[in-house]
Amino acid sequence: MEKIGLTIALIAGLSACATSRPILGPKPADVLLQNSDSLQSPSTLTRGASQDDIALLTYTLKTGYGGRDFIPQEDFAAAINGLDMLSATTPDGISSVTLCDQIAGKLQLIRDAHLGAFQISENGSRPCGTDPIGTRKGQVGKNVANYPNSTNSKTHPGWELRWKKDVALIAIPKFPVIEDPSWKGFTDAVLEAKAKARAIIIDMRGNGGGSDMAAWQMAEILYGAKAPNPVEIVIRSTTPQTLALRVNSYELKIRRLKSKAELVPSWLDERITKAKKDYVESLGGGTPPSEQLSQQSGPGFLPSKGYDRPIFILVDRGCLSACENALQAFEGHPRVMTVGENTGGAVHFGTVGDLVLHHSQIVIGIATDYWRFRDGRFVEKVGYAPRFLVQPGGDALETSLKELKVLTE
Repeated sequence: MEKIGLTIALIAGLSACATSRPILGPKPADVLLQNSDSLQSPSTLTRGASQDDIALLTYTLKTGYGGRDFIPQEDFAAAINGLDMLSATTPDGISSVTLCDQIAGKLQLIRDAHLGAFQISENGSRPCGTDPIGTRKGQVGKNVANYPNSTNSKTHPGWELRWKKDVALIAIPKFPVIEDPSWKGFTDAVLEAKAKARAIIIDMRGNGGGSDMAAWQMAEILYGAKAPNPVEIVIRSTTPQTLALRVNSYELKIRRLKSKAELVPSWLDERITKAKKDYVESLGGGTPPSEQLSQQSGPGFLPSKGYDRPIFILVDRGCLSACENALQAFEGHPRVMTVGENTGGAVHFGTVGDLVLHHSQIVIGIATDYWRFRDGRFVEKVGYAPRFLVQPGGDALETSLKELKVLTE
């Protein structure tokens, strides 16, 4: 599941506003990122431009949003009706900031934490709306990999292994894609902790998500077998509009890298090439509107091969999406105890694509997958409660060390 929201750096050297283009009856090609899209919002918009943008958003939600058939339908109807009302009442000369906040307010009616609106400015990316989930800060201490005296370095900027005497502390503040070179040495570090530590603490506080593949690799090592998976089926939307959103997400990543004069990794070139091919094939009716991917589940914990000592996982409300997937990977391990506060609740929808509204240059993050659980749970925007609840202002790491002392006395 891809990282919640949108983290796009300012794209240098692009024009201050996009070329206006009327949208008369949106079509799949309108969902694609345009060459004229600068990601720089004009200060104000005409009423017609605002209405065109809202029409494109409504069209994309109805045809390309992966959760459109699975979220509570009253939520979806309320959001669509709200967008229709917004279109009918938007004044001429509305500021792009106001429009983005108003759009975000309608999207927040949908119980999908991945769904959000953003603006790019000279100061970076601004999530729109009131208290977006992806901007909430944890209240139970910082991830140790984010401390000023962190030993984190360019060698592995995505994670750290530290030792507190004979307790291994694995800090994971983010989940880059598995192809990212930052994961080099990660599985070796987990194996070292498994072999030497009398307890393992996994710090995922503030981890906003990304790709969960490394989490499942870690879980398999500590289970001693393939981990059980509480997700039964991933239902992936494959309409032309959905596939256009996926093309956009890769294109925006490539633009960001090029704006910083950084090389585009081969895996990203491969993904966008495949995404464009899939989009073209879908236009010709070559693909069904969705596909169901059955999720394989492992046998569970094997004491003779797994890690049969205490494992504490530190979480907070900044733990989202792939971070929550990591919790799901470990929920069947009998020695795992979670510590902290409720996670953010970005659980059921994922693989976020991007829609750029061509007049306002507002960016909408739209999930393209729905995750169905074996036990029928629906915890979106609720999250997972920890076994050991830490009050705001407390420190989950200190709490886990105290609990460990109790367990081993």
